[in-house]
Amino acid sequence: MMVGRRELRVPELAGLAPRAAALKLSRESLELGAASWLREPGLPSGIVAQDPEPETPAGKGEAVRVLTNRGAP
Repeated sequence: MMVGRRELRVPELAGLAPRAAALKLSRESLELGAASWLREPGLPSGIVAQDPEPETPAGKGEAVRVLTNRGAP
């Protein structure tokens, strides 16, 4: 039985800028991993996809990779 140790879960990052996502992840003892970019006018700005998915169990210091939309050129 583990006492005093909370289970980490990956937070939802959709719509956040990478800097805001990094801060949110650091509060959860996680890190921002590789960030890829695209320009898609039909998608909202900010993070549009992440790996691992939100609510996935995670280990301390685990990196979360993101795909960020920069919007129209």
